[in-house]
Amino acid sequence: MTKVTWKRTAGQAGDRAIRVLWVSALAAVVILNACGPATQSTGLGSTDGTVSVSFTDAPAYGFLNVWITAKAIWFHTDDTAGPDDPAWLKYPVTPYSVDLLTLTNGAISPAIWDKIKLPEGTYKQIRIIMAGTTEALTASAAAHGLQYNNEVVDGLGVDPLYIPDFSHGIRLAGTFTVTTSATLRLAIDFNAGEDIVDIRRKGVTEYYLKPRLAYFDLDDAGAISGTLDAAAEAQASSAQFVFKAEAPNDAAAPEYHVVKR
Repeated sequence: MTKVTWKRTAGQAGDRAIRVLWVSALAAVVILNACGPATQSTGLGSTDGTVSVSFTDAPAYGFLNVWITAKAIWFHTDDTAGPDDPAWLKYPVTPYSVDLLTLTNGAISPAIWDKIKLPEGTYKQIRIIMAGTTEALTASAAAHGLQYNNEVVDGLGVDPLYIPDFSHGIRLAGTFTVTTSATLRLAIDFNAGEDIVDIRRKGVTEYYLKPRLAYFDLDDAGAISGTLDAAAEAQASSAQFVFKAEAPNDAAAPEYHVVKR
């Protein structure tokens, strides 16, 4: 068990200046579903490794739904390669629509690219290819009753969510290694609360998805869980709680740093 403590500022809680929450570190991340969408994968030989890719998201306030539709993922060993470089390894998928706001607080989508075959080696760039927002509605978007392949829903209604240069994808930089000895399970980390930009044109608000994506290995991830006593906190109506995880950046001489979420 891990004990997490926090303090209130003066005048907020009187004699309840310090409260303690007991939480347990989970060994696995919640998986929403046992199966994912069909993926077209390309086996390239006996030196292939296996990779699965899912989505996750941070909480976003002000929207009821944030729908996106993915249709391909690209991998490259060079972090400087442009979208037209011929060395990209491209893996299409049957277009898959998901509401990012169902993937918050540690929730992970099913594997959107499930056990694709990727040549063994070190990769430094990923691109996620989305369906065009106003292109013909994909079957997956239609199945969810969407008006656009990518859209946001708030208290006022539905608006298209545009993805600049969608045909070249959303770029992620970072390094990971594929081996033949184990399946690499990656989670692409969105942050809809910060990644959606609204631009007002001639009295009409348009929404654009401009994410700064990250990804992480699901086999090297955990979570924090616990319970807040709402009754005990009722008198402190202005109370706010922040939970942070820390990890050592050096095993020999660790200096702890705050993990994003």
